[in-house]
Amino acid sequence: MKRMLIVEDDDAIRTGLCRSLSSDTLDTVGVGNLVSARQRLDAERYEEHFKSRAMDDFPILSRWAEQGFLHGDRFLGLTEKGLEWSDYLGPKLISPEIKKAMDEWEKQHSSVKAGRLSE
Repeated sequence: MKRMLIVEDDDAIRTGLCRSLSSDTLDTVGVGNLVSARQRLDAERYEEHFKSRAMDDFPILSRWAEQGFLHGDRFLGLTEKGLEWSDYLGPKLISPEIKKAMDEWEKQHSSVKAGRLSE
């Protein structure tokens, strides 16, 4: 039997935020054919949609900006330093509820030996 984890709105927002800050999609920046392949969070659209500021909803973003991991006003994105640290930063956006579910899953499945799940 498969089990599902229902993702609440806050977790969906966190996932979207993480993807927006670090995915590789085209953002036309540069001259001529020189294009930066970085996606950025459109803070104005975020505020329009959620009726709140991303920096207020996720105070960690302000800390990241202070530490040089994040830059931008209207378009928030990871800096070169932020991209280097993205494997560390990304999990910081995981909600406590999802983290707990992940830990429980890991605990349940840590007994997998030789390709077989022990009951």
